[in-house]
Amino acid sequence: PIKIENNKLANFHGSANARVHASILSMYDSARIQGPISNGKDISWDDFDTEIIQKLDSLRFNNKPVVLLTNTIASPTTSKIIKDFTDKYPNVTHVEYDSISESSVAVTDAIIYLQANEGPVLLQSTAQCGLLD
Repeated sequence: PIKIENNKLANFHGSANARVHASILSMYDSARIQGPISNGKDISWDDFDTEIIQKLDSLRFNNKPVVLLTNTIASPTTSKIIKDFTDKYPNVTHVEYDSISESSVAVTDAIIYLQANEGPVLLQSTAQCGLLD
């Protein structure tokens, strides 16, 4: 198994929480799906890709709405991939939803990052508005 250690050299966010540990442990879950399944049968990744692309192309051609539902995305790389995907398929709407809200984490991360790199932060949301030093 993989063990996550805290990074004592990090200026901030140098510790791993329970969610980080749980996400790693899920890789060792023998009951999780090991590959793609279509109509209840195992299929190859190539066949899966072909089926999905054909379906997405058909939905785009017929201008049928599609929702891409994800948890909150914090990764710039993942955000770019999703943007490229929705650019290719304009009928796709990306919706971020967390069953357990991560909004406080996102606000805190933004404050720490911006204060470390750019100085004071102006927060504006439906919940609060103010200047933080």
